[in-house]
Amino acid sequence: MTGRAIFGQGGGLGLGDEVHRLLERIEWGGLDPAWKEGVSAEAWRLGEEFCRSAAGREVFGKREGCRVWREKALEVLDAGNRLVAAAVDRAVLEEKKGGLLRIYDFKTDQVEEEKEWRERHGPQLRKYAELLGGWWGKNGGGGVRVWIAAVRSGKLIEVTEP
Repeated sequence: MTGRAIFGQGGGLGLGDEVHRLLERIEWGGLDPAWKEGVSAEAWRLGEEFCRSAAGREVFGKREGCRVWREKALEVLDAGNRLVAAAVDRAVLEEKKGGLLRIYDFKTDQVEEEKEWRERHGPQLRKYAELLGGWWGKNGGGGVRVWIAAVRSGKLIEVTEP
């Protein structure tokens, strides 16, 4: 079973995909001006504004004792012992016993209300937390927290249990 089948993600390149590809290049910090070539002005502007926002500084700020996954493709067994493929936009893993796993999913939707964000994307992110939470715990990790990184508004919207 693929991530697309579970999460309903479709194809089609657009501004959201372009911004996503730009942000996934960042390990820590912000955009590298060398990446600007071939990127639309609108995608660059959105990426740059997000990186400068408080949310962007939280997502991309260097964290001691942590490693980062960028656009990490995963295959994990779910609770029904089925193999599920997914791609996590960004995860920051605290490399200590009981450390926190932070998952961020970049979205460029034009949505203002946090409730609508959670309704649209909460199921996908809760599934990520479920899939990775078991693996994280088995490998000495602690809690898992997930956020929608709302690029256009520069907000982080935490997704919790329904």
